[in-house]
This record gives sequence, C-alpha cells and structure tokens, in this order.
Amino acid sequence: PVLNISQFYARPGTAAARMRKLPSSVVKSRSTEMTKLFETYSTHEGLVGREERVWFCETDKRYGQTVGHTKGYTKVVVPKDDTLLGRSAFV
Repeated sequence: PVLNISQFYARPGTAAARMRKLPSSVVKSRSTEMTKLFETYSTHEGLVGREERVWFCETDKRYGQTVGHTKGYTKVVVPKDDTLLGRSAFV
C-alpha cells in the first residue's frame, strides 16, 4: 500500500477556506503519527512461504526480471523468463 501524506490546501471560495488553520505543530505531530503507524503495517507478511498463482505480463530489462501479479494484484518478480509472458504459473 501507499500512504500519501501531503499538506492540505483550501481552495479559495470553498467551505474549507473559511475554516481555521491548525497550528503547524499539530499538523506535524499528526503527520509523524501517521507515518509511524504506516511503518508498522506489513502488507505481504501473510504471503511469505505460500504458493500463489501469478499472471506474468512484462519484463523489467533493467533488473533482468519477469514481472507478474497475483489475483490480489501483489507484484511478483522472478528471474527473467520470457516464456512466462502472457501466462500464469504457481510460484
């Protein structure tokens, strides 16, 4: 997963533009808290050691890998093997 923490900007003329701004210390504290929480999140831990069907769709020439995805769209890379392209395999 991806967490995008960005500064809020209220567009002029909107209800948000009429709201009071939070102190920067509060904004920084909340951002730090969210970042720490996100860093504890382990997305693929449940997949380690399991065999999954992967559909292979592209080659990453830079790293010499064939790239595919599971049904849950988890990215999987294996050593380059162009015979896998357009096919599925258990890995």
